Amino acid sequence: THNSGPSEPVPLPELQPFYGVLDWPDLNRSKHVRKALKRLQGETDGAQRYYMYCSRNPDLAYDLLDRYQKEQHGVNWMTRKYVEAFKRASNDPQINFHLHSIELYDGPLPDDASAPSESSPSMVAGEIGYSIGSVYTSLSGFSKREADGVGWIQLSLLGKWLEHKQYSFWSLGHCYSPQMEYKRQLGHRIYTRADFLERLKTV
Repeated sequence: THNSGPSEPVPLPELQPFYGVLDWPDLNRSKHVRKALKRLQGETDGAQRYYMYCSRNPDLAYDLLDRYQKEQHGVNWMTRKYVEAFKRASNDPQINFHLHSIELYDGPLPDDASAPSESSPSMVAGEIGYSIGSVYTSLSGFSKREADGVGWIQLSLLGKWLEHKQYSFWSLGHCYSPQMEYKRQLGHRIYTRADFLERLKTV
């Protein structure tokens, strides 16, 4: 997004020179992923359990993401206008595009779509991404700092869910700033734009 000047930020297209791509064998070799999954598998009765859902409450997920990004970085590049444009594309059956809200809760949600109450589980981590065909792409995410390790739990569960759903690979997008170290720890491989486009032709 372009943020200069007093007017509202304007979404701009970007052609990335490099892409982080995560394949399932590399995900499964990541010691950080194995550690997060082992933590979940080792939980006993009475310990904290976490539950991941897809697109149960995307508006809340965006609000939490927006707050987190502004607190951490001073600005959220994923403006509401940007998300609303993605929602319109996702709702159009003629477009091969689906928006996803990945949500990690500290308890199970009811099967029905009842309104949240004070006793409802809290969303403690999540992200917004999209899929085109069999490729899932992460856009931006958040986690609650007071809930230790939930960021890695969310990422690990998402990776295993994508693998289970037989997505071809996970596109992690940008890969060239210190804030993106977690992508290396997940096991991503860096593709040039040309190589990434060739990879897309094979799925």
